[in-house]
Amino acid sequence: MFMNLHKEYTTEIFQLLSKGNFISSNASKDHAGKLYRYISEEDHFERLKAYFALINLSLECGNGYYYFSQISEKETLREEKILKFERYIDILDLFTSLENPPFVGTRYTITEIAQECLGNPMQKEKLEEIRIGGNKANITDKLREILDFLTADTFLELEDEETETYKVLDSFNYLLEIIKQIEIYGEQALSATE
Repeated sequence: MFMNLHKEYTTEIFQLLSKGNFISSNASKDHAGKLYRYISEEDHFERLKAYFALINLSLECGNGYYYFSQISEKETLREEKILKFERYIDILDLFTSLENPPFVGTRYTITEIAQECLGNPMQKEKLEEIRIGGNKANITDKLREILDFLTADTFLELEDEETETYKVLDSFNYLLEIIKQIEIYGEQALSATE
């Protein structure tokens, strides 16, 4: 059954996705766009899904991206994901308040976001409240830390190092979908208490 899968691609897909990363259709670095097209070909998705299920991983398809979910996962892993997602919520709160809110393909430079945050006290406060690693005093360094965090998690891609231009990848839709589910759940819980 798995003989038709290319070992090289299967290994690369596993290495990327097993780290919690995504493979997006609009990624241009790290070979991810090519891997996306490979997974999307003919019956590759179903074969890869069956193959990875043997090791307790479920290959999932989103809107322009692929990722792994665990068929069964430990409680501690779920707690870690929830804590990490709290950061994403704060970051999305900042990004959606920008004049140019994020959608797939949007490009941002650190300088543009920094200038907008400096000109808007509410955005500056949102930025200061985001905790990723160290407490960066400089707005530019803080933004670089946030954008690098999103890049490491494969939601953004550093497109141009010189201008520090980042591109929003298809996998960013995953974050937006989770936020929608939280909002829907919150609205349902609120209406149930009324």
